[in-house]
Amino acid sequence: MNKLFLRDDDISFLEPFFPWLLKVLVDNKIPMHFAVIPTGPIGARVETHSLLKEVVKAYPELFEVGLHGYTHIGLEFVDPTQDLSIVKQRILEGEKILRDLYQENFVKIFTPPGFKLAKEFLPLIEELGYSVSSSVSKEVQSKKSYSITFNIEAYKDPNHKELGERFATGEELMSRYKTYIALDRACLKLNDTDRALGILMHHAHYKDLKNFEANIPNFVNFIRLAREENIELVKLSKLYD
Repeated sequence: MNKLFLRDDDISFLEPFFPWLLKVLVDNKIPMHFAVIPTGPIGARVETHSLLKEVVKAYPELFEVGLHGYTHIGLEFVDPTQDLSIVKQRILEGEKILRDLYQENFVKIFTPPGFKLAKEFLPLIEELGYSVSSSVSKEVQSKKSYSITFNIEAYKDPNHKELGERFATGEELMSRYKTYIALDRACLKLNDTDRALGILMHHAHYKDLKNFEANIPNFVNFIRLAREENIELVKLSKLYD
């Protein structure tokens, strides 16, 4: 059976529609991996943690939290000339912040900020027990990591972010999913016949509540179509079991 996983990146500020997204996910039993920025100027805020922690704890079968860099600023996981001890310290400090908050619902999956990760850091990240989920270079691959060359975005054009853009319909998202599965492109190979493909979301790209309310039905419709096609929705961590 082919699988589908979803990852919501850049969990940071508490946008007014984030509670609505969580409700949509709960009401429709949609699993989600939340890639949380642990600290720094754009790190997740107290109010964001408070809401997300409550929901993740209540629905552990649906939700999990992973490490999305450290501050998500600059070249913290890109510049290969950095001392490995500094990189290690960032990961361990970020992990402590999130593990203290989310406890058993924190999973050791590392999502590099901005889809950029120096291959020199991969052995260290894996030595610390992490799997890597990203769209980074194919050079950054091993048994505990995989490179998704293209995640299907929940919006139509990731390069066009003007207010009022038209988000992809459920049918368009399903067409993309089937195309990538058929081409065996950007897929995680589960066995000889089955593949897993991810949808990357940045819920902040919905921009405001009006835009969110207008377009989230497309996403929900895609989930309905996926289930009708017997595509299994899974948490990202289940693919690493």
